[in-house]
Amino acid sequence: MEMKILSLPSRHPYTAKINSEKIKIVNSKTDYFSEYQEKIIEFIKKTHSPNSYDIVHIHFSFDKIKIKTLGELLKYFKSKNKMIVWTIHSRESQRLRNLGNGRYQKLLWLFSDSVITLTQGCKDWIQKNFGNNKKINVIPHGYIANPGIVKDICRKNSKEQNMIVYLVGEFRENKEYVESIIQILQCGAFKNIKLKLIFKPIQLYSDKNKEVIDQKKIIFWNIIKDPRVEIISLPEISNEIIFRNFAKAHTCILPYKWGTHSGQIELARDFGCNIVASNVGFYKEQSKDVIIYGEGIYSKPDAKNFTEALIKSFSKKTKPISKTERVKEHNYIIKKHEEIYSSLIKKIKI
Repeated sequence: MEMKILSLPSRHPYTAKINSEKIKIVNSKTDYFSEYQEKIIEFIKKTHSPNSYDIVHIHFSFDKIKIKTLGELLKYFKSKNKMIVWTIHSRESQRLRNLGNGRYQKLLWLFSDSVITLTQGCKDWIQKNFGNNKKINVIPHGYIANPGIVKDICRKNSKEQNMIVYLVGEFRENKEYVESIIQILQCGAFKNIKLKLIFKPIQLYSDKNKEVIDQKKIIFWNIIKDPRVEIISLPEISNEIIFRNFAKAHTCILPYKWGTHSGQIELARDFGCNIVASNVGFYKEQSKDVIIYGEGIYSKPDAKNFTEALIKSFSKKTKPISKTERVKEHNYIIKKHEEIYSSLIKKIKI
């Protein structure tokens, strides 16, 4: 039996791989929340008739629409007798702190028929904050880069033992990108280190006020002129570029101000990068080899612990996770999703 899933989104490396002979994503390579925002209900009604999909699976980007719109969308799905699966990747928006004050999550918890998260720590957090009235499935994140692609890219790109990579991507509010770079450039232990920064074009004006210059981004622009910093900045950054640079890097840094899980941790594991991350999420559960620094929520610069963690990362050898382990993990992830979807479809028919 083929199970037809409307996945929101479906083009992200995590969601794109949830596909099998039994699972068909009906809207592959899309991100409707980002693309259509407040017009999303009208678009889905027009594009996806109720009989074209069995289940709705919501992952992230739902904070790109208003809370009222999300509520109306969830009610629409329920009016068409659709089961809703919610995978909790993050405890809150990665763009803006306390966006919606938890109302997005409460809506999804209320309307979801099945809940998934990536770590036991996050499951515990969910139960503490939302209750124990629903079963929460813990299913690991798994690879970002297909193991076959990893092998080919690593064969063509050797490790550079003095290279740190920081995939800034979009300049989201939860990413620290000034203090961490300054600490790397000023620390004597890193005088021979090369820092590779990957980011989308800088919007110098504040996200909250388009008429005010964001001084933090001005500082960022000035410090990245250091000759040890190499930048890759493009409107759309291809997986090939990202994969190639992670294959070369010795260490990946994740200086988040807040977070829960990280796809970059899995990407670093794929390509054998050592990982230095702030102590704000459940990163150690994703990989026992992550080097954590800081005390809880990373609200202030933590220069000493950050540089100590980086120094430690360069004392460790790098090694990609084995293809066998990743394939075995992926098969488990697919099997668990098939079980969840199948169980929900049976409930619909009853």
